[in-house]
Amino acid sequence: MPMLSSIVALYIGFIMQFVEWLHPAIPLHDDYGTLSVVEGADAGMPPLTKSTILFTGDIMLARHVEEHMKTKGVSYPFLGDVVPNSWEGSVIGNFEGTVPVVHRKTPNFATHFSVASTALSELVSAGFTHVSLANNHAFDYGVDGFDNTKESLQALGITPFGDPHSVNESSIIYIGEGTTRVAVIAIHTLYDFKEEELAEILATASRDSEYQIAYVHWGTEYEKIPTAEVRAQATYLLHRGVDLIVGHHPHVVQSIETIDGKVVVYSLGNYIFDQYFSRDVMQGLVVAFTLTNEGSSLQLLPVTTEATPAQPRHMSEINRGTFLTELASISDPVLKQDITRGEIDLNSAQLASSTERVMMVQ
Repeated sequence: MPMLSSIVALYIGFIMQFVEWLHPAIPLHDDYGTLSVVEGADAGMPPLTKSTILFTGDIMLARHVEEHMKTKGVSYPFLGDVVPNSWEGSVIGNFEGTVPVVHRKTPNFATHFSVASTALSELVSAGFTHVSLANNHAFDYGVDGFDNTKESLQALGITPFGDPHSVNESSIIYIGEGTTRVAVIAIHTLYDFKEEELAEILATASRDSEYQIAYVHWGTEYEKIPTAEVRAQATYLLHRGVDLIVGHHPHVVQSIETIDGKVVVYSLGNYIFDQYFSRDVMQGLVVAFTLTNEGSSLQLLPVTTEATPAQPRHMSEINRGTFLTELASISDPVLKQDITRGEIDLNSAQLASSTERVMMVQ
C-alpha cells in the first residue's frame, strides 16, 4: 500500500505539471473582482509577458468634492480602495479639471474646475500612474493652467497625456514591452474630429506597439446609448488600427458593443464626481485590461458612490449582478454572456462577431 500511494502521488504530480505546462498563467479573481496571475511552476519555461491597465472614468476633484476633502480628509474620495494595493499594473483616469497657478475653490454649479495642487498627491496614493487631459475641462484656466496642470502632475510622478485641441505625439503613452507593448491614445472629439491628425498618430501607435487602445472623451451627457455620430467615429478609429476603445464624458455608463469584431466601451461613467441627482450618475464602471502573449481580456468592475458620495466603492455582489445584467440588456447581444459574468474575452468577442456576420450572410 505505501508503494501504491507513492505511485499515485507521482502520477498526480506528473498530471499537475503537465497541466501547468499547457497553461503557464491562470487568471484568478479575488472577492473584489481584481485581477491577479498565478505563474507556472516550471522554472525552465520562459516567463509569461503581460501588460495590465486599469481604466476609470471621470475624476473631478473640484467644487463639492473639494468640500468633502476639506471636511472629511483630503484622501476621502479614494478611501473606497477600488484600486487594490496588490495591483501591479498601470492605472489611468480622465482628469476633469485644471490645477491653475492660483487656486480658488470652484463655486457650486460653476463648470470651470479649479483643483488644488494638494489634492494631486492622493492620486498617487490611490495608484494612478497616468491621467488623460484630452477633455473639455483641461483648458478651464487657459494655456497657463494647462501647463501648470501637466507640470504639477509630472512633479508627483503621474504622467499626463493628451491635448483638448489636437492629437499629437503627446497623445500617446506606451505601456509594457515586446509582444505586450500597448499604446494608449488620448482623444477628445467634442470640439472636432480631426481625421488627418488621427490617421497620422494612429499609424505611429500601430507601428510602435502590438496593441492600441483609444481612450476617448466623447458622446452625449446622461444618455446610455451612443449617437450615430459617436458610432461613426468609433468605426473610423477601429478601421485605422485601434484594437479597443474605452470612452468617457457622458457621466453615465453606456452600452458596450462590437464593431468588426473589436470591442467598444462607449462610456465608463463617473468615477469621482459631485453629481448626486440619479442612480445612473452615481454608478460607474472600471475596466481592467490584460494583454499576454496568449491573448487579451477586459474585466468589468462596477463601482458606486450611492452610500458614499464622491467616493467610489466596489458594488456588493448582488448589486454587481443587477448592474451587469442591465448593462448586458442594452449592449451588443454578441457580448451578453461575457458582460453578465463580468469579463470579456477580447479574442472570443472577435470570433463571435465574425461568426455572426457569416451566419447573417448565409
